[in-house]
Amino acid sequence: MVLACWLVFWHLRAAVRQSAKPAPAAHARAGLHPQKLGPEFSGALRTFSFWIANGSVGNPLLEGIDYWPALRESPSLMESAYAIFANVIEFDGAGVPTNAKYAEFRAAQMIRRWCDPEYEVNPSFEDWETALYAPPSRVDSKPWPVGTGNETAP
Repeated sequence: MVLACWLVFWHLRAAVRQSAKPAPAAHARAGLHPQKLGPEFSGALRTFSFWIANGSVGNPLLEGIDYWPALRESPSLMESAYAIFANVIEFDGAGVPTNAKYAEFRAAQMIRRWCDPEYEVNPSFEDWETALYAPPSRVDSKPWPVGTGNETAP
């Protein structure tokens, strides 16, 4: 789940940077580091993750469907659900999510189809919704804080 959260973060980082509120921190204004995701997106991602974890994502679409066995058997299912959430969510000019519930619904449709092969996704998924993008570099460009043991990391 941590990997899925990181994939979502890195995928959405570019979209939020293009439309987010100006960063108050001096280093962000100077362009030294990308702006952080806003609290509204943090709340949307946290809530989506909570619902995935407690078995209630996408209700009522998934109500009564125990999708946890499928998640345990195939981590690709969770990867796909997070990818769809990340690919579908949109932001207004201030970086606030405008369709988090719809992004959740589309992710829930993927889970439902995985667990119930007879379920028909409507509308059908488009390629851009289900795309799995490459992860970011394994080396952070921003230095780690002193005391973490990785102070020499670039």
